Amino acid sequence: MSEPAVSADAVHVEVPDSESMRALGAAVARLLQPGQLVVLSGPLGAGKTTFVQGVAKALGVVEPVTSPTFVLARI
Repeated sequence: MSEPAVSADAVHVEVPDSESMRALGAAVARLLQPGQLVVLSGPLGAGKTTFVQGVAKALGVVEPVTSPTFVLARI
């Protein structure tokens, strides 16, 4: 695994599996302050929704978190 590239604008992190991605999301959620914006970018299957599932759970969201791309693709 390569070292994360960290700058004021972007962070690149590689994680080995879905559970680790959810854990990363939960860790980031604990650092967020009201009004902060997190932008996720990546190809289909990169783990963006899985990351957000971890964030949402850590923030107490009980509703399912689904991929907006998947919803658009099903139309």
